Amino acid sequence: ALLKGLLARGWIKPDDSKDRALVLTEVGEDGLASRFAVRL
Repeated sequence: ALLKGLLARGWIKPDDSKDRALVLTEVGEDGLASRFAVRL
């Protein structure tokens, strides 16, 4: 449910470069985006 919620908000997008991986992009307080790869 959490992943679907993040997908709906556009916070997580599929990463075609990795098998079964999602990339989470967050904007930090410094305004820079940090990318997190989550293995499923």
